[in-house]
Amino acid sequence: MGLLEGWFKRYKYENTRRYPRLPASWPIKCEPRTAEEGPRISSTKDVSAGGFSVVMPETKSLGSTLHVEIHVPPLGRSIPIEGRVVRCLPTRGGFELGIQFLKIDPNDRAQLHQAIDKLLPSRLREAQKRSWWRKLP
Repeated sequence: MGLLEGWFKRYKYENTRRYPRLPASWPIKCEPRTAEEGPRISSTKDVSAGGFSVVMPETKSLGSTLHVEIHVPPLGRSIPIEGRVVRCLPTRGGFELGIQFLKIDPNDRAQLHQAIDKLLPSRLREAQKRSWWRKLP
């Protein structure tokens, strides 16, 4: 038994994501909830119907909220969303933020999910159904 094989057998993991994630570079505009910060224009790294990741030049506090407009090319329009920062990791280009959708119109979420599902290659969809690196108690 190899080193990694033994390590994998000691832990049980669960895929905790509700929606498939599409690698996509879609334009976004983030407006922080505080007045002293101005809006930031960027593009996503990946998108799901539950959130997205983006690289920004500055760090954001975990739990902080942002008003986001994400342009969804397959729909030909932007969707307004209120999101919460759930991940902030340093990268070469700044900080990679994980944004979870807090408030999104249910119809917009359904349309976003449908657009992502059509664009997501089947091999990626199947890979995302496998276990993730989150330890179960």
